Amino acid sequence: MGKTSTAVKNRYNAKAYDQLPIRIPKGRKDDVANRAKENGETVNGYVNALIRDDLGIPPDEWGGNEDMKSLAQLRRILNNNGYSLVKKDKGQDSWMIVIPSINGVAAGGDYGLTLDDVREWVDDLTSATPAGDSADRDVTE
Repeated sequence: MGKTSTAVKNRYNAKAYDQLPIRIPKGRKDDVANRAKENGETVNGYVNALIRDDLGIPPDEWGGNEDMKSLAQLRRILNNNGYSLVKKDKGQDSWMIVIPSINGVAAGGDYGLTLDDVREWVDDLTSATPAGDSADRDVTE
């Protein structure tokens, strides 16, 4: 990357973003990077989503990348209903929704979903379930 390109990017980043350097215990950086990768996010996107969710700020008010906002929003809706969203294949649009256990027995998951499939799954979940309630969902659809 040329000097000019780097300078332009640095100026844009200084205008568009605040920086918040963080320190974590030695040896935990890979844990954070691996979890971000499992979730199909960059470390920055993952940390932003965690902070935003903890502060209770809606994704559309947070700013940043649209895809990351929608992914974080999907993950939050699923988590609020007892489900988990996991990236299955690196570099591929392949996701899994993990179904919560029932009486301590793993209930399975919905595999090989594209992000659009996940959005449809969440739309079905939210239209069929009052906000905040867990839903029984047939994963064989």
